[in-house]
Amino acid sequence: MNTVISGDYKGKTVRILPGGEKIVVDLSLSKWLPIEKETVYRYEVMSHQEESKFSAGKAAVGVAVFGYGGAIVGADSQNIFQVAVYFRNGSKSLLELDSKHFKCLSASLFGVEDYVPSLQPPKKQSRLAGILIPKIIIFFVSVVVCVMIASNFLPVVDGIIQLDGFGTLFVFGVPIILTVIFPIKIKKD
Repeated sequence: MNTVISGDYKGKTVRILPGGEKIVVDLSLSKWLPIEKETVYRYEVMSHQEESKFSAGKAAVGVAVFGYGGAIVGADSQNIFQVAVYFRNGSKSLLELDSKHFKCLSASLFGVEDYVPSLQPPKKQSRLAGILIPKIIIFFVSVVVCVMIASNFLPVVDGIIQLDGFGTLFVFGVPIILTVIFPIKIKKD
């Protein structure tokens, strides 16, 4: 109960933080994923069932106080909810929650349909675009800087820099070298 039973984060515990207003998926001892409007773009209640349990202790108290009809006190029902949660980071999980956790989840996500204009998860940027865009920026910025530097020592006729072999190598070679050797780190989700 109160766990992720399928999908991403399978087997992780779902708990309510102290204060009772925030529900999270425990990812590790010190890391958790909040289930709130900012992290979820959609959720669906997949199923709801009522499970009855019988407690002999409660039944004994019921018999002692109310007679044999009081044995009904030993019956206890619990609601179980299965909820599919679609996170903004692209992951999705099927949660199994008791009434208390479901109530907290519902309160945390109330109005989530209004909060997100689209029911589609945000588009992930491709790894290639994550490398090429910074490289292109580095190249053009370094070309501009090299042209500014070259304008100080190369001849300028009618506002146009006259590039010789060295000037061409400097203006385009340096940016190409900087673009190739400058490290780009891709952040992994």
